[in-house]
Amino acid sequence: LLCEKLLFLSLSFLVTLAIAKHLSPEFFGQLSFLIALAALVVPLNSLGLNSIVTKEILARPNDVECIVGSALMMRLIAGVVVITITSLTSFFFLPFNEWVLLNVLVAASIFDAAIVVDLWLQAYLANRYGVILRLFVIGLFSIIKLIAVRLDAEIAVFVCILGGEALFSAVLYLALYQHLT
Repeated sequence: LLCEKLLFLSLSFLVTLAIAKHLSPEFFGQLSFLIALAALVVPLNSLGLNSIVTKEILARPNDVECIVGSALMMRLIAGVVVITITSLTSFFFLPFNEWVLLNVLVAASIFDAAIVVDLWLQAYLANRYGVILRLFVIGLFSIIKLIAVRLDAEIAVFVCILGGEALFSAVLYLALYQHLT
C-alpha cells in the first residue's frame, strides 16, 4: 500500500506538472479552482459509511451482498442529492462555462459509490486486487492526460478525462466484485 501511494503521488505530480505547463496559468488556475470546489462537496457522497460498512461486513458475513448493495445505493442517492444541490447553488455564482465543468466533476463523483467494493476487499484482507485496479487506472489515465497535453487539449477535455477516470474505476470495481463473488 505504501508503494502504491508513493507511485500515485509521483505519477500525479509529474502529470500535474505537464498539465500546468500546457495550460496557461489562467486555465490551470481555473481547473484547480473547479477541482477544489468539487472536493468541498464530494465527501458528502460517502455519508461517513466507510468504517461502518467494513465493520458490518466483518460482523455479518452472511449479509455481505445486502450490506454492499445498501451502501452502494445510499451513496448513489447521496450523490444525486449532492449533484442537484451543487448544480442549483453554483448556477447563481459561476459563469456558465465554469458551471458546466463543475457539474461534470461533481456528477463524476457519483461513480465513487463503487468504493464500497474496495471496503469489501479491505474487510477480507484482499487489498491486492484493489491496489492492482487503482494502479492500472492511475497508469492508464496518466497516459491519457499526457496524450491530451500532447494534442494541445483545452480545459474541458481534462475535466472530461477526470470524469472518465471515475467512471472507468467504478466499472472495474463492480466487475471485480462480480468476478470475486
